[in-house]
Amino acid sequence: MFSEHVRRVTTYDYMKFKEHVYKAGSKSKVQFAVGAEAKVLNEEGDLDISNEIASEAEMVLFSFHTPNFPTVNSYIKSIMNASMNPVSDVFAHPTFYHNWENMIISEYEWSEIMQYLQQAEVCYEFNKKYPLPGSNEIKALKRTTSLHLVYGSDAHQADKLLEKSDIDSFKLLFL
Repeated sequence: MFSEHVRRVTTYDYMKFKEHVYKAGSKSKVQFAVGAEAKVLNEEGDLDISNEIASEAEMVLFSFHTPNFPTVNSYIKSIMNASMNPVSDVFAHPTFYHNWENMIISEYEWSEIMQYLQQAEVCYEFNKKYPLPGSNEIKALKRTTSLHLVYGSDAHQADKLLEKSDIDSFKLLFL
């Protein structure tokens, strides 16, 4: 899947982006999908995505890119509400924000988050560009039985794309 950052009002033509991805994909034996990455705007889980793009994207990823959530509780509440947002499909690079903000999230809190993701059928992403999950996160992931995992690279150039060795590294976390 190829995705791009979106906003409620984008500065580029998302449909043109989608067209380019499918054109490139038609030259390959690999099946392509096109997604949209939207940031979480508030504790209510509202996403910075237009209804048009949300309906056109084959997957909507939610992520955190601005310091709008000053406490662990507000961050957790926003994750849970964003996972319940009907357009959400993937929690993108979940290790980024709490590491950036130096937040400590307990194993119990991660377990609650994983349960919400599982209940909402939202995938948890392992991302090549961002830190590996910490021990509390790994313990909660190991106990969550039917949470779907996806692997991403947040690549903006070909040499940063996810490789099999990256996926193998993620898998080692569960041994």
